[in-house]
Amino acid sequence: SGSWRLRRSFINLVKPLLEKEFNTGMKMQFISVQEFNRTETELKKLANKLLGMIRSFGFEDKVQANLLKSLERIAGGDIKSGLSFKVWAGDPSKIAKGGSKLHPEILKTFEEVRALRDRWAFLRAHVDVAYYKKLTDAVKNELEYLKQRKKLVFIDELNVKVREFMERLANVPSVFFLLGEKLFHFLIDEFQDTSILQWSNLRPIIEEALSKGGSLFAVGDQKQLLFRFRGSDYGLFEKAIGSFPSVPSEQVYLASTKTNWRSRRTIVEFNNKVFDKKNISRLFELVGLDELDLSEIYDVPPQSVPNSPDRDGGFVYAEVIKWTDADEKEELIRQKLIDTLKSDILLRYEPREVAILVRKNSEGEKIAQWLVAEGIPVASERSLDIRKDPILIGLLSFLKFLDTPADDVSFFGFVLSDIFTKAANLDKEKVIRWAETKRFGLPNPSTNELVLFQENAPKKPAYVSFREDFQSIWEQWIDEFFVNVGFLPPYDLVNRIIRKWRVLQHFPHVEGHLMRLLEILRVQEDIGFGSLSAFIETLNSGYDDEKFYVPAPEELNSVRILTVHKAKGLEFNVVIVPFAELRIKQRSGSDKGQTLHIRVDSNGAYPWKRVSLRNVDTFESYREITLREDAHNLLDELNILYVAMTRPKDELYVFINIKNREQSNKGKGQQKSKSKRRNSKSPGELVRALIFDVFGIDEDQNVLTFGRKVAQAQKPVERISEQREVPVSSRTWHVGIVRESIPVEDVIGRRFEAIRRGEFIHRALAKIDNFLRTWDLPSLKNALTKSLYAALSYFPEFEDEIDEIAQELAENLTQLSGISQWFLTPPGTKVLCEKEIIDANGKTLRIDRLLLSKDEAVIIEYKTGEPVDAQHVKQVEHYIRTISRIYPDLSVSGFLLYLDKPLLINVKQ
Repeated sequence: SGSWRLRRSFINLVKPLLEKEFNTGMKMQFISVQEFNRTETELKKLANKLLGMIRSFGFEDKVQANLLKSLERIAGGDIKSGLSFKVWAGDPSKIAKGGSKLHPEILKTFEEVRALRDRWAFLRAHVDVAYYKKLTDAVKNELEYLKQRKKLVFIDELNVKVREFMERLANVPSVFFLLGEKLFHFLIDEFQDTSILQWSNLRPIIEEALSKGGSLFAVGDQKQLLFRFRGSDYGLFEKAIGSFPSVPSEQVYLASTKTNWRSRRTIVEFNNKVFDKKNISRLFELVGLDELDLSEIYDVPPQSVPNSPDRDGGFVYAEVIKWTDADEKEELIRQKLIDTLKSDILLRYEPREVAILVRKNSEGEKIAQWLVAEGIPVASERSLDIRKDPILIGLLSFLKFLDTPADDVSFFGFVLSDIFTKAANLDKEKVIRWAETKRFGLPNPSTNELVLFQENAPKKPAYVSFREDFQSIWEQWIDEFFVNVGFLPPYDLVNRIIRKWRVLQHFPHVEGHLMRLLEILRVQEDIGFGSLSAFIETLNSGYDDEKFYVPAPEELNSVRILTVHKAKGLEFNVVIVPFAELRIKQRSGSDKGQTLHIRVDSNGAYPWKRVSLRNVDTFESYREITLREDAHNLLDELNILYVAMTRPKDELYVFINIKNREQSNKGKGQQKSKSKRRNSKSPGELVRALIFDVFGIDEDQNVLTFGRKVAQAQKPVERISEQREVPVSSRTWHVGIVRESIPVEDVIGRRFEAIRRGEFIHRALAKIDNFLRTWDLPSLKNALTKSLYAALSYFPEFEDEIDEIAQELAENLTQLSGISQWFLTPPGTKVLCEKEIIDANGKTLRIDRLLLSKDEAVIIEYKTGEPVDAQHVKQVEHYIRTISRIYPDLSVSGFLLYLDKPLLINVKQ
């Protein structure tokens, strides 16, 4: 099986719990583990009791054999298996064979076990999450500490903070007083997506306004409720109507619009039929959810269109695409999508008039790659993310390599990229063959991990061998940046790479992405994060993703790729839905319970996971919560499909993906399942049932057309231009978004000397303990002189300056009080100089001086030739956090020691 990724597992657990608390304002309630354990103990006792009664009364031959097997397993501790027998469902009298009569005590105890069995399944669904209560509580406490220390408020928790604030004020006039004005009239759009918590915050303010003659105008459509995961609720409309005691019922007006001002007549009629209440109700029955039918949400009058010739017509095309495996599915959808665009739609419509709507960003990213490869212009969040641009990925890999040369993944990521191979005229296959010969690994694009060609790969980094074997390429295209990476700010470094590698000449279409990259580097420099390491950390963090997006101009003539959630409220001439699915969480034995669910009742919010059980529907309490979850999931899925299919003005294309069961079952025998469960249809089959069945399309037909195409063929599709003139081919192409470049010649000399001097002093201070006996100016200068001479073999250029450096350092150090204890250490203190440690992210840190005693750890970080910088403080804070994790029982402190000033800063954590 795959490796256990603790960070991902931890985030997947804690994040939804915190989000639910923020969205509902409810504290998570956890089922007691002790209660579950008591239930299991009681079950075993009752099973033993019932088993003993059956045997003592001599009824072993008079009861169902499965009952005895079940009781033996429960009594033996295999409770899950024992309780899954179907014998526990139905009439208790049926457990006897051939109409035999059982002793009343046996029947009574049987009922006790059955009742406890139901309770066990319900608790079992909650108890897995309960085991993590201490962990989540610790995370929340740590977050509270960080928020208080750094004065932060998470945007997600603002509604909770508002509620707490309102409760403290206790009266609405105080809110108006703090606002500085009184509000009388309220307009709430997309009311269906208002969360219960948001409404509870707004309701008192609205009630105050209504009681003084104000008004509330709320607009929404429950069929477009897409944000239930953020706390919105289908019942909010009804709750809102009765929320205001000061408003008489005759002053509450409900109105619905029957006119569709977006779509042509054919599309409106199509959607009226598909999303009719009777059709939706039929779907709930089809999947076994008829007892929790929520189709009343779709119980609205059918829409009409204005009587105007320009609103007539319209076209709908739906096709079932059958596949046998994931690769075939992807290829078939790709072919169908590309063919539909290039051979039809883009001959009649401008690219900007076409939208492709997807469920997940990953789907949009994949489609963007397909379209770009075919020369079709694309605008999507992912295609406009500079981190996803195939050209810039090579440049970003090069920056990662420069920051961490031992990172072979980043090295091969850039050396095999188009941006580098084009510049250096390097044959990729030649590099791959070289890597095979040298037994190096190459990065797997899907996992971003190295795949070794064979065992016993060389221990030295790949770049060392590459530098030896491709010397001329290294010297011409890499060495300049490799040796200067510590001297130039990232902005200037990237600017020189762009010019040296002639990126704009080779790839003019990435100009916008390059400008965005330079703009990010410029901004980071302004706010004090001007190092390459700081940029790489931001790049890898996964936070603030939008800063890496290139804003798409509205007039951009490209096919739009959006998630359905982003498309809500928008309209397009043509809409394509390439992955049409109704994905319900099935209540089957194959459900491994990986998804975390939240059950909300009057007592609070309870997290739970599904349990893999045979005969799952015989556990009534557990069945109830899974039914409710499935019913709401199905309604959520229907709403997403509804929003997607109501975005087009002229034409709608729906691709329904269904696994070919006949092909996939070949060789597995033809025996049909005896299960009577009706909710076994795949996500694609449910869409087919929703759309095709209502139009009476036969099972063997895979295409449905409705209406006729609107526009006539008139224009050829335009490919992305590969040869586009660069706006300004000289130095001024980037003027206006960045500062003037720093000539490398102006900084290399003095920065190189300053860095070498700092390294010389650092190495000397690491050896000072060998020579220092007392803390006074002469002794300190003598010890420093000896330690500087000891380090001279590495820094011969400073031989003539040793006396001057030692005198300056000794004078500066003796001016600072309280630091002698760090160099004249008491017995029992362990001194570690230039100590390398690994932080939680696997990054190597090097601490200048680390003192470890019985009770505390002291971190000293030296700085020479540098101004005081907030980044230095963050560096020591990171050291403190890391050492605290390594030595949790020690009190950890950290200090910045500026040797040239002199200045000592106590870094508070």
